[in-house]
Amino acid sequence: MTRFGNSTSVGLTKQDNSTTIPDPDLRPGLIKTQPSQHPTTVGLQRRKKHAKNALSEAKVESHARSFIQFISDNPTVFHAVQELSGNLQSHGFIKLSARDPWSDKIKRGGRYFVERNGSAIIAFAVGNNYKPGNGAAVIASH
Repeated sequence: MTRFGNSTSVGLTKQDNSTTIPDPDLRPGLIKTQPSQHPTTVGLQRRKKHAKNALSEAKVESHARSFIQFISDNPTVFHAVQELSGNLQSHGFIKLSARDPWSDKIKRGGRYFVERNGSAIIAFAVGNNYKPGNGAAVIASH
């Protein structure tokens, strides 16, 4: 006999207008009682949960395949920087020179990037509501 909340379950029995439902998260042989839940409803809920998980897994697999393809297509850091530079430009980012002053080039709402020695790339965007002196947030990867 197992006790959950105000109900007690023994095997696969019905008690007080509740249906006993096997719970895969419990040890084998333990049953959880859930009031007023028909087994068909529970099955539907589980199928929806599994469908959502399958969709999430498909997204993860898609991203993983895309990443693996990127790594295969760009065997060195120089290839990767060149690929990312083209991708950023095609999405409206403006390439800046690391040697030139940027004070007259950086504008609110602008998107920019700079390369260093062909082996590093730094991209950033300036918010539409940015005011000088407000600071900046940085996200980096290595």
